[in-house]
Amino acid sequence: MSKKTLALLVSLLLVTVVLLGLALNSSKNPATQTKPLPLIGNPEPTSVEQTIMSMSPSTIQLGPSGTGTVDVVLTTDVNEVSAVQLELSYDPKVLTGVIVKQGTFFDNPLVLINTNDTKTGRISYALGVSQIQASHKGTGTVATISFRKAAGASVTQTKISFLPKSLVSAKGVSPSVLKSTTDTTITLGQ
Repeated sequence: MSKKTLALLVSLLLVTVVLLGLALNSSKNPATQTKPLPLIGNPEPTSVEQTIMSMSPSTIQLGPSGTGTVDVVLTTDVNEVSAVQLELSYDPKVLTGVIVKQGTFFDNPLVLINTNDTKTGRISYALGVSQIQASHKGTGTVATISFRKAAGASVTQTKISFLPKSLVSAKGVSPSVLKSTTDTTITLGQ
């Protein structure tokens, strides 16, 4: 290695050490530290969880036919939603033929999960936008649940309920943005 190359490497090493020393020293000096600026105008929401999922209607009475439908409605507030996962429970001894279909909230969504365990009364249904589609915000129907009264059901009331694993994904936010859910109560006619 030539003397010029060696001198250049030593010079670069010294400059690096000096710059590193200055950087470390200035981070300890309170006079060089920046303070956050106060927010002007409307501040961002204090919580990322702004989306509400509810069943509509919240109460339903089955008529003589014994069939009904309930919409799962999403209200996003400021969240730009890209995917929804519904985890639902129902009493399979009271409701049968339970089917979940996509709603109109997303344009041409990808259905990622659609399972219904008719023995335990547990539904897992997930859908969302593809990577090239835009996220959505606003209010709309994510899914529609149809069902019928089971033959011989002796109870007069039952529920379709959201389970804690239900979640909503939004653009730029890693945890679920789901703030709250509202179940539906079904009154069975005799």
